[in-house]
Amino acid sequence: MIYYDSQIIASQVVFSSIIVWLFREVKKCGWITFINGETPKVNKLIAIISSGLVALGLNTTYSYTPEGIFTLQVTGLTLIGVYEGLKQWMFSYIVQQTGYRITEPKSL
Repeated sequence: MIYYDSQIIASQVVFSSIIVWLFREVKKCGWITFINGETPKVNKLIAIISSGLVALGLNTTYSYTPEGIFTLQVTGLTLIGVYEGLKQWMFSYIVQQTGYRITEPKSL
């Protein structure tokens, strides 16, 4: 079993917080008309996709050579790696939703 270290947890919290902030700004400003408080299913889908992107970012490595060749290396494409990736995705989604709920304005 692979255990999460403090760097992974910290990066999950930071990137999930950034996603929550961006999502609130988009909803507040109305930049994208189909993302608002009246579309809960679309909002949930975007939350699931964005948490998956945060988890995916933790399993990839970008590098380049002095000649200007960029490479993307994806690791963990074993059965255990896929399982751990799904766990990271769910962890990211939970952190993101927790941050969203904590920062939600309370109505009187």
